[in-house]
Amino acid sequence: MGSVQKSLLLFSSCVCLLGYHAPPADATININLLEFVVRGNETSNAGALNAVFDKGEEDLRTKYGSLFNITRSRFYDRNGATDCSHLEQTATLWATRMYCGNVHENSVMAVFGPSCPAATAMISYLAKEWNIPTFSGLGLGLSGGTGALDRTRYSTLTRVSDIMDADMNQFIYKVLTAFGYHTVVLLCDDDNDDDLYTTMCMSVVDALRHYGLTTDRSHQFTVNRFYIQADDRANIRHYLQDSSDVARVILIFAPASHVRSIMLAAFDKNMTGEEYVYFAVQPAGDITWYSEKDAGRNEDARTAFRSLFIMSPRVKETPEYQNFSKEVQRLSTEKYNYVFSPGEQVNPVAVSYYYALDMYSQVLNETITNGDNPNDGAALSQRMRNRTYTVLGRDITINVNGDTSSDWLLSQMNSTGNFTSVMEYSARQRILQPSRDPVDNSIRRIVWPNNRTAPSPDEPRCGYRGLKLECQTPIGKLLPMQ
Repeated sequence: MGSVQKSLLLFSSCVCLLGYHAPPADATININLLEFVVRGNETSNAGALNAVFDKGEEDLRTKYGSLFNITRSRFYDRNGATDCSHLEQTATLWATRMYCGNVHENSVMAVFGPSCPAATAMISYLAKEWNIPTFSGLGLGLSGGTGALDRTRYSTLTRVSDIMDADMNQFIYKVLTAFGYHTVVLLCDDDNDDDLYTTMCMSVVDALRHYGLTTDRSHQFTVNRFYIQADDRANIRHYLQDSSDVARVILIFAPASHVRSIMLAAFDKNMTGEEYVYFAVQPAGDITWYSEKDAGRNEDARTAFRSLFIMSPRVKETPEYQNFSKEVQRLSTEKYNYVFSPGEQVNPVAVSYYYALDMYSQVLNETITNGDNPNDGAALSQRMRNRTYTVLGRDITINVNGDTSSDWLLSQMNSTGNFTSVMEYSARQRILQPSRDPVDNSIRRIVWPNNRTAPSPDEPRCGYRGLKLECQTPIGKLLPMQ
């Protein structure tokens, strides 16, 4: 067999690698790695994401030695794209140019990305027409809100992230309905560079509206969404006031380091306690009320956190993953001058592409070993599904629809100030159930404010603004007409 030349397309604030497992002994595998970064530059937080893929290349060389000849080219969008419409246009243009320019030689083998939902939808549709497998860490923009793909349009797409998918949306829907909540506010923190939390927020908004219209018409939602800057205290206070006028159930989409600021602002406005319930949707990072820099407010934060639940994927913290995370943080500092803040985790979307590389390489190897066509993207994508892979010590299941199956946890602060799970969602069984104590297998009970046994009400007795007639103090009585 002669030399095998491949080309990889990447478009996003995340970039990735392509490779495959042991080829026939007489083959030379040349990997032409093309990294298109349409947001950020080499000194921004894009550098932290690039470190994930540097680590991927390093592991590829370690695992396969001289089997691979890797060349890398990184391209940046000098216009500094800041919105999805621009990103969609740039990614689509580059994808088309690369595919058409290399259709006969250096053929495109796979597409990883992009990071923008609209661009994901466009590139995935083109890839289906080109019969190329695609891998995305996002779930929004491809369906009517539930996260379920239209496979006639995106038949070669595999979604490898455990956020912004059908399981996340189903979990949130089931928690809200279990507690009898119909009216919610979503606080979406857009004061960060990667748009991860605002994208998740949009996904949940669409899902809740969709479920209320199609799944359970008796449980329709009133959804209000506010975009906040969590580093601006005045901005937080303003939108908390707007939230209190329309709801008592508030979902927070913000980095772990920002959640404390939001909860302290809620405490200062007397918006914690028996009437208010908060859910922080957190894909990565530890949320804590404790701060050494702001120790004077730790007790206030701890009190506020009694009104807070955390929604997070069930993640197995394996030694392999911990070592991977430490190495990525080291590379990001040494090569890209990006220093992770305390409690900050490696971007889960970027990590999902590392998973995708490993899974794709396994399937590509099987395809070649079986004598099948590695350029048949539709067949390869089908081979990806309905199976479990082990990457960095984690078991990752891709279901029959080409999505990662994700179990989720609902956690609450216990008496020691730590968060422990109180409810669990099984993606395989599609059920929400109470968590059990690992010591005695007893059911963990949710502790509501003031030791209530029932959830805080969806709407207070006097209404959100206290204006219901039965709560008004009469000024005087009208005399009956004669």
